This record gives sequence, C-alpha cells and structure tokens, in this order.
Amino acid sequence: MLSLRYLTSKIHPPLTLTQRDSQKLLLLLTSSFRQHLSQEHATPTPSRPYPTDVHIRSILDNPLFNLSPRVQVKVGGANNGGMESVGARVHHGSQNSKKHTIEEFKEHVASGTATIELATICLGSQLVKMPIFRDSLPISKSNIGGTVLAWLWSSGREESLQFLSNRKFMRLLVPFMVLEGHEHRAWKWLSNLQSELKSSQSHEAEDRPADTNLQMQSDLLYLILQSKLKYSSSVDEAMNVFSNQVEGLPTWAGSHILNARRVYNPAGNLLVRHLMRLASTAEVNVLQFDKLLRQVDLWSLHRSFTRARLSLLHPVVPNPFLALEYIRYQVPRLLPKYTHKTRMDAIVLCLDTAQLLLSERREIDADWVLMFLQKNFPNEVGSLGKEVQAAEKDQETGDTESESATSLRQLEALAFS
Repeated sequence: MLSLRYLTSKIHPPLTLTQRDSQKLLLLLTSSFRQHLSQEHATPTPSRPYPTDVHIRSILDNPLFNLSPRVQVKVGGANNGGMESVGARVHHGSQNSKKHTIEEFKEHVASGTATIELATICLGSQLVKMPIFRDSLPISKSNIGGTVLAWLWSSGREESLQFLSNRKFMRLLVPFMVLEGHEHRAWKWLSNLQSELKSSQSHEAEDRPADTNLQMQSDLLYLILQSKLKYSSSVDEAMNVFSNQVEGLPTWAGSHILNARRVYNPAGNLLVRHLMRLASTAEVNVLQFDKLLRQVDLWSLHRSFTRARLSLLHPVVPNPFLALEYIRYQVPRLLPKYTHKTRMDAIVLCLDTAQLLLSERREIDADWVLMFLQKNFPNEVGSLGKEVQAAEKDQETGDTESESATSLRQLEALAFS
C-alpha cells in the first residue's frame, strides 16, 4: 500500500516536491479525506434515507394527523341529519384517496379546528408527494402556501408572528412561499421583527425578548435564502438580496449591532457553501461578490476565516494570501479548541489553498500547506486506503489536476453540509 511516508522519503529534506509530486500528494490527501468523510456521510439508501425525508415522514406519522375533532359541519346526508364530523371526512378522504390534500386542511379552517401542527402536517404531506419539488421545477400554481398564509392572516396569527419560532412549520412553509410568489410576505415579517427590536429599545418593556427576536430573524432569513438558491434564484440574485439586508443592519440593530451578526451569519455561510459547490465561480457577478466580501465584518462571526475562504473563490482574481496567512497563524492557535466541524472547515481550506497555490506554480508554499495538513490532521488525512490507490491510478493517467479539483468540490459538499 502506498503511504505518504514512502512518497516523502524519496525527497531529500533540503529539496521541495516537484510540481507533479505536489499534485500527487494533494490528490492523496484529498482522497484520504474524502474516504474519511464518506464514512461519516454515508450515501442514502432505502435503509438510510435523506434527513429531509426523515423529517417529513416524522411529521406525517404524527398522531395529530389522525385526530377526529368532534366539530360538526353540514354535509348532504340524510342518515345523520346532514351532519358529519370534520375528522370523519378527513379520515375517509385519506383512506379512500390517500391524498391528504390542502382541501382537508381547508375543512379544518372552516370548522375552526386548524392549528399550526395540522398546517405543518399538510405542508409536509404535499412536499413528500412532489419529487419535482426537490428538483427545482416550478409548482407555483399549487397555492398550497397561499392557503396556509390566508389562514395565518384570518386567524390573527400573522399579527403576533409567534409562529415564526416553529422551525418545523417554517422549514416547510417558506419554500412554498418562494415558489408561489409570496416571498414578499416573508420579507415583510423580517422587516416587522426588525422594527419591533428597534422600537423595544426606546422603552423598558419588550413584547418579545431581544434574543428571541434575533433568532427568529436569523431562521427566517436563512430559510428565504435557502429556498431561493434551491428553487428559484441565481447565486447573483441571492447575493444581492443578502447584501441589501446587511446594508440595513445599522438602521435597526441599534444597541444590538454586535449581536446582530447572529442574524446574518447562518445565511452568509449558506451563500459561501453554495459558492464552494459551484464547479467554477468564473460566471459569478464580480460586483456582487466583491460587495459580499466587503461586508464580511458586518455579517460573519468568523471574519478572518470567511475572508480567507471567499478570497480563494473570487471569480476573477482568486488569491491564496489570506488563506495561507490564516493557516500559518490562526489554525495552530485555534487547533486545540476546534470542534469536529471546525476541523473539517480547516482541512478543506488547506486543500483548496494548496490547489490554488499549485495552479500558480507556488510549489514551496503548497508543499508547506500539505505537510502542515498531514502533521496536524493525521486522523482525517493520514490513513490511505483503496480511495488513495484509485487516486494514484488517476494520477498516472495524467488526470491529476482535474481530478483534484473535482475531489475538492465533492469534499466541500460533504464537509460543509
């Protein structure tokens, strides 16, 4: 079995690796890390479904879906005096047609028995029946989200916005809102939360604790951006929307300006991860990208890392300087405090930095990064198995550079998921 020690032992200490050997080492480390991640993120199978499907199925299995409320509504029937329970009709409909349609939810609305829990179940049942939903195809004519929104308004729930704290409900509602053209309602909710936080600073009593308000804003902004990126928007439009939100931060945050980064950090990281998954950022709008990069201090909780990460992804002039400085001076200092996730972040940053350095023919710096990676993250990149042997064969066929780039993109999708 090929080992890194064998590879490096062929090189005398005073000498650096050749371009070919450096590419080879990068591919070996990348392949080893990919193997490590594959063990943690096994490909979904019938016995190991996607987390989203598990979430939706857990909603559909909720006993609330089979509740039979005893509220009576008039229907055309003589045997029961023209009366039948809503629960019975929902039960019969679900047994006979297996639809669990939005019409059933409308019956609960009409009878006054609709709840957030039932709305969540309805949205989940519609989502799980639509495989096209995950493939970004439009379902704007469904008006499923519009029906739920109409109920939120008519029931008075939209006024308090308390439903925004229900993450299961919001994770299912927001995608429908974006696809059906109701996105403006979500932005209005976000604006109302910001106004509420601003006005609460002028008097002692607060209707909603500031921490709760900030968390609701953060969750909502993340879901809007996530839905736009997945179903309806280009990354350029998503960056523009996000940057416009960040620009408004000083006008509403007030004394909460420092804590307000918590609102934007998750959505900003989502954009960065999306950029990392692109096969290339060459087509990304440079002005929007530069604006996102300039605003890092306003939205990121890990500013040095984020600037380094984005600098590697620049669509016109990718620059490894900030990443190299971060690896040299910040990673050794932070390493003892790293969590599993931050270790994965650091490893992918090192691999991407080495890749860019090699593309610029800076073999000495690239070699240093790869050796640093091997020394400080031996568990993640130090064991070379079948993946590495396969990578060695790819290298021998002359596909090293393209294979390395492809591997890094695959790794990023796993490490930052």
